[in-house]
Amino acid sequence: MAFSPAHMEWEQIRERLNGVPGFQKRSSTVIADEPLTGRTSTWIVETWRGDGEDTIFLQHVGGDGGQRFVLPNKAVEAIYRQHYAIVKRAKSNRGKRAAETARARGVIAFETKEERESRLNS
Repeated sequence: MAFSPAHMEWEQIRERLNGVPGFQKRSSTVIADEPLTGRTSTWIVETWRGDGEDTIFLQHVGGDGGQRFVLPNKAVEAIYRQHYAIVKRAKSNRGKRAAETARARGVIAFETKEERESRLNS
């Protein structure tokens, strides 16, 4: 059986990392139903960490066959940064909406106990 150059590279990188002391590895298998196409695919995600760098190995198996990808540390860092920025923005927006709702109900945020008692007693 002949393997593609991408397959060979994927295997070679994985084998090189497998022998390095101090590398940690975690794997997850995800079965994803795609509602738009009605197809089901399987993703195998392996994250390898060593020397402060991450490498992610992805395997995708679907109706059209399988594919393998290696995400180097710089690509992984870009994904982490984007995810962090999106989560940070979503939390900020939720916090702003919660503060607006609280203000509409008459709740004053960050009010000290003395301020609250003074407001209630007046």
